[in-house]
Amino acid sequence: MKKPKASIIIPVYNVEDYLAECLLSAISQDYHNKEVIVINDGSTDNSSSILKEIQRKHPELIIIETANRGQSNARNTGIDAATGEYIIFLDSDDWIEKNTLSRCFEAIVEHNVDMVMFSANAFADNLPSSATKSFNYNHPLQIQNRKLPSKDYFSESITLKNYIVQPCLYLYSKTKLDSVKFLPNIIHEDNLFTTNLLLKEDNLNIICIPDKLYNRRIRPDSIMTQVKNNHHINGYFSVAENLLSLRSIEDEKQTTAALNTFTQNMIINAIDTCRLAYNNHFPKIVRVKSRQLLMQISIRDIKFKTIAYIAIPELTILKAYIKKTFKKNDTL
Repeated sequence: MKKPKASIIIPVYNVEDYLAECLLSAISQDYHNKEVIVINDGSTDNSSSILKEIQRKHPELIIIETANRGQSNARNTGIDAATGEYIIFLDSDDWIEKNTLSRCFEAIVEHNVDMVMFSANAFADNLPSSATKSFNYNHPLQIQNRKLPSKDYFSESITLKNYIVQPCLYLYSKTKLDSVKFLPNIIHEDNLFTTNLLLKEDNLNIICIPDKLYNRRIRPDSIMTQVKNNHHINGYFSVAENLLSLRSIEDEKQTTAALNTFTQNMIINAIDTCRLAYNNHFPKIVRVKSRQLLMQISIRDIKFKTIAYIAIPELTILKAYIKKTFKKNDTL
C-alpha cells in the first residue's frame, strides 16, 4: 500500500541564522513520501540566498516567493500549494526530529485517526535557561494515547487547562480540513486556527502522543517575547470575535461551554496584554470592547473571574504582582 504524502509548510521571514538547520531537519526526514514547501515572505536578509543554495543541493525543495504579507498569509499560501494528503507546519527558526513524520503516520495507522498531536522541547536562544520554564508543550497524561473525537479533545484540554494551540505541534488531514485557513493580518491567530480545525467536523478523530518531536526556539525578538502593543491586544479581540462565530446549536453542551471558556480566556489575555502595552493603564476602548464580547457569551458559561477582570481590569496588575512575588520566592 502506498504511504500517504505529507506536506511540510515553512514560512520564512528574515531568519538567516536558523534557516539551514530548520530546512535540513525537514528534508532529512526518514519518511520519504513528502514535499517541503517554503514560502519566502519577502525576506530582506540573506534568507533568499540560503534557500537557493540549499535548493541546489536538494532540488526537491519547493520555494514560493511572495511580498511580505505576514505569517498567516504565508501559511495559507502553503496550504493552497500543498499536494499532500496531510499537512504539518514548521517555523523557520525551529527544527523537527528526524522521525517526526514516520512517528505521526505510525500513530495514524495504528489508531485510525485524522490528526496527531505531539509534544515539543523548548530551548532558549540568547536568553537565560529560566526563560523556557513558562513554555510547556507537554500534553496532560489524561489525554495521551487515547483516540478521541476532536471536539472531546478540545473540551478535555480546556477543562485540564492545558490546551496547546501551536499549529507546528500536530499533523492533520488536508483531505478533510482543506477549507480551514488562517485569519490574515492578526497576531495570536494560532488560537483560532487550531480551534477551527478541531471543531470543524463532527467525525474527526485525534490521537495525542507523548513523543517530543518538535524543538521550539525561544528568542528575544519572537512574537511570544516581544514588547506588547495594540496589534497584540487587537489580535486577542479578533480571535475572541471569531471564536464566537464557531458556536453551533448542534454542538454538545460540553463543547459549547469549553468554547465559551476559551473565548473568555482570549478576552482576559487582551486585558492583560493591555496592562503591558499601556504600563498598567486601560484605555476606554479596551474596557468597552471587553464588555461587548462578554455580552455575547451565554450567561450560564460566564466565569466570575471574567466578570471581575472586565469590571476591574486593574486586577491584572495585582495578579502579575502576586505571580512575580511567588516566582521570586521560588528562586530564593
